[in-house]
Amino acid sequence: MVLQAPRRPVSMAEQTGRMEMSIAKRTGGQFRNLRVDTVDGCIIISGRANSHHVKQLAIVAVREAFAGSESQSDRIAVEIDVQRVD
Repeated sequence: MVLQAPRRPVSMAEQTGRMEMSIAKRTGGQFRNLRVDTVDGCIIISGRANSHHVKQLAIVAVREAFAGSESQSDRIAVEIDVQRVD
């Protein structure tokens, strides 16, 4: 018989930290001023990307993070500015 440790609830701070790491990893660190905040239970992702492709990669990372939780997906706001760097 295999016993598993009880799952503890993930705090909002841990969740936002994981989200930042997931976005940074998915985008290869191509994000500037990346922030993940929570306001009234909603997750707000903001920052600057140098292309629309990087912005899309960030959105994919967010969706993957909440793939198992439909209730969270409607509580995410993405505010990413795209500015080309020359």
